Amino acid sequence: LKPGFFETTRLRVLSQGVAGATALLVIGDASAKLKDEVDFVLQLDRRHWGDANGDGFTHENDDQFVELVNTSRETIDLSGWLVITNSGVWHQFPMGTILAAGEFLVLFGGGSPQNIPGVIQTANLPGAGLGWGLFSQQDEIRLLDTSFSLVDSVVYDFAEPIGQSITRSPDGTGDFILTVEAVGSGRTLYTPGTTADGQTTLSPLGGQGVKINEVHSNPVADIPQFPTVIANFQNYPNPFNDRTFIRFTIPDQYLFGVETRLNVYNTLGQKVRTLLAGKYYPGEFTVEWDARDDAGRSVASGVYIYSLTIDNRSGQKKMILVK
Repeated sequence: LKPGFFETTRLRVLSQGVAGATALLVIGDASAKLKDEVDFVLQLDRRHWGDANGDGFTHENDDQFVELVNTSRETIDLSGWLVITNSGVWHQFPMGTILAAGEFLVLFGGGSPQNIPGVIQTANLPGAGLGWGLFSQQDEIRLLDTSFSLVDSVVYDFAEPIGQSITRSPDGTGDFILTVEAVGSGRTLYTPGTTADGQTTLSPLGGQGVKINEVHSNPVADIPQFPTVIANFQNYPNPFNDRTFIRFTIPDQYLFGVETRLNVYNTLGQKVRTLLAGKYYPGEFTVEWDARDDAGRSVASGVYIYSLTIDNRSGQKKMILVK
């Protein structure tokens, strides 16, 4: 950084990691734009295990949620109702909050929830989104109506972080269990806005009203996992007839990309085909060769050599084409 940079330029955060986790912080000036490298950093974790609200980031409070479901056959007005935790009032439902029969409502700690079915809100009272949220391992959540009468409550106490939600099983009526153990869940970590088996409305109905159906208090941090070494695997199948696949890895040391080439040569050392060339990022890749040269012509049977070059390091392997 140049001397005086921080004194003369307003900075903004482009990417922020999860609190308590190993993370990369990217900053830039007010005109900074997300370039390819930063775009990649924002997509480090392809799994997004902790991103319950679907906004592309995992946050220890924003991705917490409490899911309600109307188990009755009547529409219920939740305007003015409260969600209270051991740290205080977490949310008051705004006027016009209506929950139809069998409909789900998901209350997230914050963020910008995306593509979640049902009625979606974010916690709106002091402490919400400011680091209070739900206590991750032990808390009591209570749902109160406008007369401050207790509608429903749930107490949880985990010996260690669980990284998933707890849900009623069956939905709306059963006891709370780990979501991965719920019938039909497919061992997913959480199911906001749906039943355990993915239905967007509850059926059958006939319950006594609104129930707390699912609680997610401990979003698991996204931990990107990439290869640690360059690997150039043997193609498969080998020998092959009309097509084969070449697999290789780029390790995590090339976080911001590395020039990569994959070429096919004949036994005379003449280049037959460039399968891949450009800047690539850490991960595992599979490239297909259809036994054609760069001009699109089929090549003859014989022995060919594919050469992988990453950061000026090259490795070769033989493959046999039989027609």
